[in-house]
Amino acid sequence: MKILAFTDPHTDGNCLEAVKEKAKQADLLICCGDFTVFRNGMAEVLDFFDKIGKRMLIVHGNHEDEHRLAEECKKRKHLEFIHKKITVIKNLVFVGWGGGGFAQTDHQFESWIKTKEAEFKGKNIILVAHQPPANTKIDFLEWAGHVGSKSFRQFMDKYQPRLVLCGHLHETFHMIDNVKDTAVLNPGPDGTLIEI
Repeated sequence: MKILAFTDPHTDGNCLEAVKEKAKQADLLICCGDFTVFRNGMAEVLDFFDKIGKRMLIVHGNHEDEHRLAEECKKRKHLEFIHKKITVIKNLVFVGWGGGGFAQTDHQFESWIKTKEAEFKGKNIILVAHQPPANTKIDFLEWAGHVGSKSFRQFMDKYQPRLVLCGHLHETFHMIDNVKDTAVLNPGPDGTLIEI
């Protein structure tokens, strides 16, 4: 399966066109959030995504409203809002969790994951999140140090997902880090193709 993942285009037309072009090579698209600028342009960008014509899994970033995005995705044929959901495609189990900013713990995520463990434990997991996990190359800022989610890092350490897709930090676009058997990737606003 070829996946095109992207994050944080913030309505940038050049980035969106790059995603559309790269999508021709992909079987599945994944958006890690922040495709708007403070909620502005949501309907237009979602229409653009839907017209690409390929299945897209999407979570909200800190620029989108969770409930509005959930409702907007229901109106479109190819978009699936996967926040707080487990989505199985072939042999891959996608765990979706959007939102977040710079809070380093998310007790809601930690509680939710315990209730879903039977659905993904021991399987090929891909975590789709907006905020990066803590203590990786992907969450490090020169001026602030590690700013990622300790809750996501605990999930990584315990369940060893095959891949973590995340965004939020523009400074780490297109960076990848390997933590044991987990690849952590910020795919950038123009997208990164991944073969799994």
